[in-house]
Amino acid sequence: MSISRSQIRDKKILSELKTVIEDLGVDHLPTFGGKYEGGIHLQQIADEIAPCIYDLMKVNLKFKNFLEIGSAAGGN
Repeated sequence: MSISRSQIRDKKILSELKTVIEDLGVDHLPTFGGKYEGGIHLQQIADEIAPCIYDLMKVNLKFKNFLEIGSAAGGN
C-alpha cells in the first residue's frame, strides 16, 4: 500500500495544526494550563480539533457565523 502525495501533505498540515494548538497560551496559567500567559489555550484535544479545522480550511468557505458550545476561556 503506497501513500499518495496528498496523504503526506495532509499528515504534515495536521501535524502543524496540532503544534499551533498545543503552543497557544492562556489568560490564567494556574487555571487552564498552556505554555505561556497572555494567549488562549484550547481545552479541546489537539488530535480532535485539528482535523476539524483542516476540513474547514480545505472547503475554503467564508463563514458568516458559527456557534461554539462549551468555551471555557473563549479558546476556539
